[in-house]
Amino acid sequence: MASETALDCLKGFIPIKQGDTESPSGLFINVDLPITLDMLSKIKETDQADLEAMWLEIQLRGIKKFIIRVKLGYRELFGICSIDDDWFCENKEDLAVALLYYLGSELMTERIFSTRINRYTTIDMEKAQKLKELFDNEFTVQLKAALEIIRGDLKDEAGEVFTFREIVP
Repeated sequence: MASETALDCLKGFIPIKQGDTESPSGLFINVDLPITLDMLSKIKETDQADLEAMWLEIQLRGIKKFIIRVKLGYRELFGICSIDDDWFCENKEDLAVALLYYLGSELMTERIFSTRINRYTTIDMEKAQKLKELFDNEFTVQLKAALEIIRGDLKDEAGEVFTFREIVP
């Protein structure tokens, strides 16, 4: 059986809180960020079947970008990058807050470019742009912290590394 892809592993990890919805990460896009269920429903395009369909589209688009950003961030911090799908699945709890902010930013991008803008939309353009900037900045901070924690865990697991040289007469 093939291992789970990073996209599959992260999809649904941060859901929309509706009723008694449970979250695998313990985080919700509309509880842990200043976004309400009403705001989400007003961003939804008329061609999207429902709120869950909109959220799935945003997650799929956002997670693909998130994976690339994490790899770039890892390379920038540590000079190398050997991240694969398994790495994302193994470290998704440590990456959860960074993912939350990245998906929040992606949601604000959806709002900024949505054709469904009217007087009933609860997030105006200026607020959406400010929230996107806030989410982008917080994503950067949270990603750096998560990567340093993950990298620290790897060092602890590896233990001390010694180089032995044999001197032959």
